[in-house]
Amino acid sequence: FLAIEVLSCMRERLGVDISVREFYVNPTVAACALQKGNYIEEAPDIRVAPEDVAVTGDLKTNPVRVALFKVLGLLVVYGIVGVALLPTLAVLLGFGYGNESRWFIINALILVLSLILFILTLPCVVWIVKMLLIGKRQTRERIPACSWKHFRVWVVDRLWDMVVGRIAETFGGTAILPIIYRAFGARIGNNVFLDDTVLRNPELVEIGDGSIVERDAVLETFVELPSGSIMLDGVKVGSRCIIEPNTVLGLGCKI
Repeated sequence: FLAIEVLSCMRERLGVDISVREFYVNPTVAACALQKGNYIEEAPDIRVAPEDVAVTGDLKTNPVRVALFKVLGLLVVYGIVGVALLPTLAVLLGFGYGNESRWFIINALILVLSLILFILTLPCVVWIVKMLLIGKRQTRERIPACSWKHFRVWVVDRLWDMVVGRIAETFGGTAILPIIYRAFGARIGNNVFLDDTVLRNPELVEIGDGSIVERDAVLETFVELPSGSIMLDGVKVGSRCIIEPNTVLGLGCKI
């Protein structure tokens, strides 16, 4: 087996043209094995690009600190949701929901009215919080982990994530969805069709006149790195463009 291995090495890697007969007529297996052992294949000189901290983020961020940071952020998020629930609770208490002396249909109507009020109140509260905390975000921005700005952006993103999916499902394919996204800062032209498009950061999206964004297409404007830092960048779609289903437009993409 050693002879076969050495012979294969001499033929393929060392470029020595030798037959099996010649190998056994002059059996220098030890010398050949020694030659094989001394042969070192030179690795190509490939220069590794320096690590771009703006892309990878600060890898030295303490994961415990990031976890505590997110727990605090979630407490703030749920506190804001609780504020959005106050009008709903006021309606339930004001109309005496659950009063056994009333007909069941009356209590059902009060409950439906309260749910509709909450569905309308939460997006408005999210919009107000967004304007107070961050205003309009800049493009091509990297936000360090556990900074005050990171906290504000993270809280607003989680609040928006609670409402944007249901908004897209409810108003997808209608003229109402572009109007809602425009209210949150998106630059959307006329006669634009959005199927069930979820814009995570509407103010970073620009869509020209007559464009079509089909089902499950993703316009990516927000990336959270493993270190916890956040990268933001805009996505621009020109006029009369068609974004096919399941297409992903990454950060900074322009079509």
